[in-house]
Amino acid sequence: MVPLQRGLSIETDSKWTIGELTNLLKCHEDTGYIGKTNVALTKATVARLRKRRAYTKFKWVKGHAGHAGNEDADRLAGEGARRDIPDEVDMNTEPSLRITGAKLPMITQALAYKAIRLRKEKQGTTRRPTATNLAQILSDTEDAFGVKLTHESVWKAIRSPIIGLECQYFLWMLTHDAYKVGTYWLKGSFNADQKRRAECAKCGAIETMHHILFDCEYTGQDLVWRLTEQLWGHTKKRWTKQSLGTVVAAGCNPHKTDKGRPMAGANRLWTILMSESAKLIWNLRCERVIQNENEEFSAAEVERRWYATIEYRLTEDRRSTSRSLGKQALDPSLVVSTWKPVINGFQSLPPEWTGDTGVLVGIKRGCG
Repeated sequence: MVPLQRGLSIETDSKWTIGELTNLLKCHEDTGYIGKTNVALTKATVARLRKRRAYTKFKWVKGHAGHAGNEDADRLAGEGARRDIPDEVDMNTEPSLRITGAKLPMITQALAYKAIRLRKEKQGTTRRPTATNLAQILSDTEDAFGVKLTHESVWKAIRSPIIGLECQYFLWMLTHDAYKVGTYWLKGSFNADQKRRAECAKCGAIETMHHILFDCEYTGQDLVWRLTEQLWGHTKKRWTKQSLGTVVAAGCNPHKTDKGRPMAGANRLWTILMSESAKLIWNLRCERVIQNENEEFSAAEVERRWYATIEYRLTEDRRSTSRSLGKQALDPSLVVSTWKPVINGFQSLPPEWTGDTGVLVGIKRGCG
């Protein structure tokens, strides 16, 4: 250990670590580390650094570039990760070095809501329907992709920035089994007429969300999934049959290269297709039941709605490459890698097609 009175220079390839301990430190402390990861470890590290009486310098070095110290650190980190019993790390801090809570002027409505939600998640127990669905999601994704997810990674997948806010809300409600369908209407407080809402008018089965999304015989779900499979076929990648897990955890980056690295473009397209298709099926069901008195949609209308939904997302991606968005703008190359396999006449498009909304771009029809 370096004595507290002696200067310390730390070289690391982790920009995240340097940022957490320097540029981002004040902001995170002012906002109480709400929603941040590795909080206990970060706070303990900051406390140790503040206890020092000499300077501490950080220097970023490029990873895997032959830097002796960095290579040794990677080797030791690998050895630690492979241990069956992890080392015990003392993360206790002296009261005088301990900072708790957030500054009142820094609390926004969104931050307060996030803090309340995280506190409830930490203290509360998982609802039985939620636990059942999470178990099914984990099983589905492991069967489909060989990926072992955790509950935390499922919630993170739902909040993927690739997924639109309406779809995020839909997936959240779906996971919690919070929509008023199926067995909800079988409660004793409802009369006989209301209890009939529990059944699908065409199939006679209890109208659960699983039935609506994957089994219903009304024109809608089967056609939407066939269209989704057809479009995905243009990527030349394996289609994985739709399920609760492949829909809810679509944003978990399941598609990887032979070296195990996530395929950014393919994963974005998969996430968009699965989340938007499931949401459209739900929208069609609600329109049919609530607005149209169970009048069935035509296949042509369902197909038109599906293509319009996906092409809208393509247009939104193109708009998101605008330089006026600054750092929030999407990288045009990411938009290209996402949509290239499924765009009709891609080779004939001009080089700047992503940012030129005057260029008409549509997705392919039919099988790949």
